[in-house]
Amino acid sequence: MANKPEQDDPKTAEEAYAAAERLIADAKASNATELAVQFRLLERLPPSIGGLPALQRLSLTGTQVAHLGPLAGLTALQRLWLDRTPVADLEPLAGLTSLEQLSLDLASVKDLAPLAGLTGLQALSLTDTRVSDLAPLAGSR
Repeated sequence: MANKPEQDDPKTAEEAYAAAERLIADAKASNATELAVQFRLLERLPPSIGGLPALQRLSLTGTQVAHLGPLAGLTALQRLWLDRTPVADLEPLAGLTSLEQLSLDLASVKDLAPLAGLTGLQALSLTDTRVSDLAPLAGSR
């Protein structure tokens, strides 16, 4: 997944949201399996992202997105990048049983309990997070 060039970064949160909606619409039209929505000023995910059933790889790296609710139905998702985001609550990811790789570097996450049932999770990156207890993952690979 290619990063968006800095010059294309929207100037306001509203512009970032509109740009994200356009990317999601394009992804839906092409039945895309991967998507990078990396707008620095993006604060919330358009609900339409939940309408991408074929999505396997998603990057929200560098955004201001904190609420992951719209991702809860993306059951085909295998790889998710949430690096450098204010994400703290992983509960919306609890049902993503196809998830194999999750990157949370520099995210605000503390509690990994919602990931306990993700038995397919093979790689988890937690560099510079507030996570201090890995016990919820004890039953995982």
